[in-house]
Amino acid sequence: MTLKCAIIMCEKGTESIASQIQQLKEKGLDLVELRLDRYLFLEDTTDELTKVPNDETAKVNDKISDTLEDVPDDKGTAKEKNSGVPSEKNNGDEVSTESEIDADVSVDESESIEVLVPVSKTPGEGIGDDNKSSSQVETEKPEETIEPKPKPSIEQLENIIRESSIPVLCSVQRKENGGWFEGDLDEKRALLKKIIEYSPTYLEVELDDIQIDKTFFEILDEARKKSIKVIISKYNAEGCYSEEEFEYILRSMYEMNGDIYKICCNISSFTHLANIFGSAFEMRKDEKSFTFHGTGKLGNKCAQYAPILGSVMAFCSPSKDEVVEKGLVDIDLLNEQWNVLTGKDILL
Repeated sequence: MTLKCAIIMCEKGTESIASQIQQLKEKGLDLVELRLDRYLFLEDTTDELTKVPNDETAKVNDKISDTLEDVPDDKGTAKEKNSGVPSEKNNGDEVSTESEIDADVSVDESESIEVLVPVSKTPGEGIGDDNKSSSQVETEKPEETIEPKPKPSIEQLENIIRESSIPVLCSVQRKENGGWFEGDLDEKRALLKKIIEYSPTYLEVELDDIQIDKTFFEILDEARKKSIKVIISKYNAEGCYSEEEFEYILRSMYEMNGDIYKICCNISSFTHLANIFGSAFEMRKDEKSFTFHGTGKLGNKCAQYAPILGSVMAFCSPSKDEVVEKGLVDIDLLNEQWNVLTGKDILL
């Protein structure tokens, strides 16, 4: 049986995750993955809410402010405000003809006034209230739409793991493999040990880490003592392995004696897919539990054909949209494809 797995993010806070998991469970999700690197290394923006308008907003406000200084009031014309020189009047007459007004206002000024100066809703009304000058007109600042992204604590993640209505897979992925983890191996080992205390169903450990630092074998032993299934993973963010490379990687992974072996590649051609299918056949022949996850334009084929490949897991998107570059298929669409693939739905 192939389990459908989705990576859950906490961009809106950890409180919403439990309900999100329940909704996905009702859609057929069997397993949820918590990428600890994307939780604990998430940038905390709760204390950085924008109180000052951004650069674009500041430019607009400055432009409006400059324009308001050019608005004619009851003491003179816009030209008087700009130049400081009063316009010519005939013997103190306060009324100017239309031709004189046209002569006083340049083309640039008329365009500026037409585009930027606020116009009263009722014809004939002055700008703003009668008791306020044009310079006192207040402008509304655009509302900020940036939502805070609270950085969760390790204790909050414990609650998610223990209270989840479906099994949880925990992983910490290196930055060079597409993850967000920027610490050293000592920090990563300490983090994995802490997560083991919370008893998730699955724990992923990267093959590269074990090969570089043999003390990661302790992590594997501690996980097994708590009946946590260990996933040994290998990532290739740049491309896909050849048949010979797959053979070498599989031998290296088997030496770790994991419960499940996971390989993630960037799949951009049908040759890559053929290599994946060939490796899956070899792993089935060796009676190994495995899963393939593909990124890139053909990466979603790994999830779509997972039941045929014999993968124990398939990775899908928790949202309504496919994420092509990450090889993720919407869970509803994946259900439909699997029904057709396994013969549950007969197309007439």
